[in-house]
Amino acid sequence: MQSRWNDDEAARWAAQLAPARELGLRVYTSRLLGAEKALVLHGGGNTSVKLRLTDAFGAPQEALCVKGSGSDLAQVTPDDFSSVRLEAVRRLIDLEDLDNEALMREVSATIARAPSPRPSIETLLHAVLPFRFVEHTHADAILAVTNTVNGERIARALFGDAAPLVPFRQSGFALAKACDAVYREQATANTIGLILLHHGVVAFGNSARESYENMLRLVTRAEQHLQAQGAWALPSDSAPFPEPDPQRIAQMRRELSRTAGFPLLVRCQEGAEWQAYARRADLAAISAEGPATPQHAVFIKREPLLGTDVAEYARRYVRYVAQAYPGKSPADLGLDPAPRVIIDAQIGVWVAGINTHYLQVTGEILQQDREIKTRAAAHDRYAGLPSHAILDAEIHYGGFERRLRAGGDGAALLGEVALAVSPGERARQLAAALERRGAAATTAASVDDRALQGLLRRYGGLDMLLLIDVEEGAIDACAALLHLAPRGGRIVAVEAARSGCIARSAQAAKRQGLPFAGVRLADAAALSPVHADLIARLCDPALARTSPRVTLEAGVA
Repeated sequence: MQSRWNDDEAARWAAQLAPARELGLRVYTSRLLGAEKALVLHGGGNTSVKLRLTDAFGAPQEALCVKGSGSDLAQVTPDDFSSVRLEAVRRLIDLEDLDNEALMREVSATIARAPSPRPSIETLLHAVLPFRFVEHTHADAILAVTNTVNGERIARALFGDAAPLVPFRQSGFALAKACDAVYREQATANTIGLILLHHGVVAFGNSARESYENMLRLVTRAEQHLQAQGAWALPSDSAPFPEPDPQRIAQMRRELSRTAGFPLLVRCQEGAEWQAYARRADLAAISAEGPATPQHAVFIKREPLLGTDVAEYARRYVRYVAQAYPGKSPADLGLDPAPRVIIDAQIGVWVAGINTHYLQVTGEILQQDREIKTRAAAHDRYAGLPSHAILDAEIHYGGFERRLRAGGDGAALLGEVALAVSPGERARQLAAALERRGAAATTAASVDDRALQGLLRRYGGLDMLLLIDVEEGAIDACAALLHLAPRGGRIVAVEAARSGCIARSAQAAKRQGLPFAGVRLADAAALSPVHADLIARLCDPALARTSPRVTLEAGVA
């Protein structure tokens, strides 16, 4: 892994925050780390710098500036760092035990400057390491070395005293205690970091460049080991999967959604490397070991569904939860039993997500997981953590889907797919309105097999069809997918040119047994954002079933 450090860029960042030059350099090197997807993804990882600041009375105090929870290292700004009183945080390490809720209350009470983002769960870890700069990532190459049956032995020989090994502990107080103990007992003058088994790596130094490049030195050592073992190149298979049957994929999406209890989007992961992965002889074995890090389970669960039997997967998931938490159901713990990854030799690899953003996130996390497992299995036998450690991470770090679904009007159509059909600008206006209500919306000038196949691969089905002065034949083309929508498909026809499309579309919808709403624009040229939002509201399942007919006057909200 090559250093991206640039003296001129570093000087610009330092100058921007003078006299807190070191915070500017901390922001700069955090962004360099975030630019490497093989180090961190989607809010993962954290960085810090220890500074001398002044309090409200002008008195100097030692502070730790640590990246706040959830911010993306690749785009981090000075405002994304929390400033806490260093000594007040450090003292917490002397406690025998502290649960993470209590830890975060104590850390939050030490915030030196407000407003401030919520400090990282790893704040105590950063505080106790005796270096000005500290960085923590989930480097793929290091996980590919350590996550194997013999990973601990291999990593100890590979890193030596440059980076002593820290046994797996859940993030927070337990991990900080373990890192503090290992550093105190094993660090030497050669130590530039710590290897966190089944988690990642910490590096440190007394300058921004030193600490950043120490991280790269450790990752490069892991990469070179994998290359020497013939474990770096990823296998590929040029034979594509069969063209997916639209109804089979839409049926799978409906089963996933109903098992989850809310609509989900699904997307096909395409390419020769995915084709090779789905056809691995040991796929079941490495899948059963769980993800590369426990936090991955928040997005991809502990295991994928191998095959297409969603109901059986859900039954196994319920048993898995009950074994770890007797008497508890997934719902009791804020979970659902639906898989988020489906791998089948006939239909390929699919991921599920609650909206387009998390659909993309799930795909990228799964790709990272695939690469780590593939490389680990190429030099040893891949091995994950015990199932209870992975379930605990899913419980403690999950919940984003619940929060999104509580988003009011902006979540009304979350997880649903809309297709707006029109040759003009109106389709894009309606798609934007539907997206504001949470839908995954796309547009087309007309409906044909190619358009439907593209929709299927991107989102897995269709929930809402909106026709703007378009012939009713699109209803017949989309009817099969609409009938398989998780909350029931519905149709809205918008007539702007007195074309008579509402009457004809209503007849076609009735023939297909689908809910229908009609909207007539009194002014053929007008489709304001307010009108587009009103039309999008007609797509709500309960309202669509009343078969409303609406006329929108120009300029009327």
